[in-house]
Amino acid sequence: MAPPKQVTIASVISFALGGLCILLGLFALTSAGEQIAETLTGDPGRRGLVVAVILICGAAYILPAIFVRKRRPWARIMLIVVAALGIMGGVSALPGSLLGLALHVALLVMMLQQPTKLWFTHR
Repeated sequence: MAPPKQVTIASVISFALGGLCILLGLFALTSAGEQIAETLTGDPGRRGLVVAVILICGAAYILPAIFVRKRRPWARIMLIVVAALGIMGGVSALPGSLLGLALHVALLVMMLQQPTKLWFTHR
């Protein structure tokens, strides 16, 4: 049985957000890394920490994006948690984070809709 459209769309959004994190992490490895680290932490010397956190965040998006389509319940829960954390971060960064906030709200709503719940419970 094919996944509901909510699962497919959420998977694509999550994979895209993870890809953007990976790109930012790779960009932080370039000469702009110190400036990125200073912007995010206030200390240009924390470039390594910033890269590590960004790559972990990327994995937190990509991992459930892959496994939610394979009907793994843990991936749905992980995506709900990641979306909730993204909403909290988006609210704290308003008004500059409207797009990110909207994407995380969409992820959360799609993972909590009835077709998604039924697809994961009826195996």
